[in-house]
Amino acid sequence: MHPRSLLAAPLVMAASPSRERASLRLLQAALLCWLTLRACPPAEGRRVRAVNERELKLALEDADVDEIELVADVDLEGSDIWPLSGCVITSKKTLEGVARYCGDGVCEIRISTHDRQRPQDRRFVHVLEGGNLTVRNVRLKDGNSELISTLAGGGVGGAVFADL
Repeated sequence: MHPRSLLAAPLVMAASPSRERASLRLLQAALLCWLTLRACPPAEGRRVRAVNERELKLALEDADVDEIELVADVDLEGSDIWPLSGCVITSKKTLEGVARYCGDGVCEIRISTHDRQRPQDRRFVHVLEGGNLTVRNVRLKDGNSELISTLAGGGVGGAVFADL
C-alpha cells in the first residue's frame, strides 16, 4: 500500500454515515461522562500523610483534606512558615499519629519554647466556627501564646484556640 493511501484511508472511513453517527455517539458519551464527573465532586475528602511542618501546614489548611496521618515528630520552634496564631481550621479534620513512625509510639508536635531568655509565642491551630479537629495519638507540646492572647484581648492561651 502506498503511504499516501494510508493518509486517505481514515478520511474515506469517516465519510461513511454510519461511522459518523458512531463517532458522534461516542463523543457525546465522553462529553456527558466528563460533565457528570465535573459536576459531582467526590463524596469523601482526601487522606494525606505529613512528615514535616510544610506538609502538615498544607494539609491542615486544605479544606478538601479531612484525614491527616502524621508519620514523624514535628518541631515548629523557630519555624518560618508556621503562623504564630496557628493554622486556621474551618472544616472537619482528623489528625492521627502513626505510632510505628514516632519516637515513643506517640507522635509529638513541639510548638514553641518556654525559654525566658527568648520567649516564643506560637499556637498549633485556631479552630473557627464550622471547624472541627480530632487529634489521636499526637502530643502537642509547649504551646504558648501569652502575647498573642493579650494582643487579641484574651487571656493566656495554649496550643489550640477554639473560637466557636
